[in-house]
Amino acid sequence: MNAVSIQKQASMTQSVGKPMTKPSDHSQTPNYFIRYDAVRNLLRLQNKAIAEDTLKVILRIVLDATPIDEDLYLDRYPDVAKAVASGVYRSAREHLTTVGYFEGRSAWPDQFDETAYLKAYPDVADAVASGSLRSAFEHFTHSGAIEGRLPAPAV
Repeated sequence: MNAVSIQKQASMTQSVGKPMTKPSDHSQTPNYFIRYDAVRNLLRLQNKAIAEDTLKVILRIVLDATPIDEDLYLDRYPDVAKAVASGVYRSAREHLTTVGYFEGRSAWPDQFDETAYLKAYPDVADAVASGSLRSAFEHFTHSGAIEGRLPAPAV
């Protein structure tokens, strides 16, 4: 699928289905969604070449289908709340899917589970035990998220 057909698919989804700014009908919001810089890093590490605009179109489609916490997003980013209130954006979701996600903003609680993280990632547990890292959270915030590791992995 090339960038043009992906863009057409996104347009069809927008015009035929729910508008891209309408919240998803899912009842449960995930506690984490992989960061944009982590997605790009994973593609680079796997030697996968993909045009930046194509990647953004694909991620916008995925984001539109992903439940978000709009209240959390507006509380977390007062500038977005102001932009939505003044009509610059129709909703928190519209901001997130057009620019916010790509700026590194999140509409998910990002709950971190130190115990689960250490169990899921023995290399991190070893580094914490040896003293080269202060905590699993330090690893996650400095490199784990960029590597695509989950903040609260199921163990």
